[in-house]
Amino acid sequence: MEYNKKIFALLLERAKGERSWRSFAIDCDISYVQMRKLAFGEQENPPRRKLLEKLGANSRCGITTEDFLCAAGMGCEKQELNAKEAELVKSYAALKPRQKRALEDFAAFMLS
Repeated sequence: MEYNKKIFALLLERAKGERSWRSFAIDCDISYVQMRKLAFGEQENPPRRKLLEKLGANSRCGITTEDFLCAAGMGCEKQELNAKEAELVKSYAALKPRQKRALEDFAAFMLS
């Protein structure tokens, strides 16, 4: 898996919990500017392992360092799909190109 800014930002939003971005940055001992770049998908390259460890150590809602490592494209073991995921992949493959584009546009909208 490669670094995906949008997925990383969604994971970060969940890890923040009820805190403000500034408070989460302080808890993680990183700058607010860096936290903001990550949170809004403005950082092109994946964060370094040390920063991911800080995020994981201060995350809420069950988000772990391993989750951040995977979202950043590091150390993520490829897992087999469970039955529901396999069914979704099969359903997506059966869609017509126009339907796939509509679904992809919807997903992009939801992730933005």
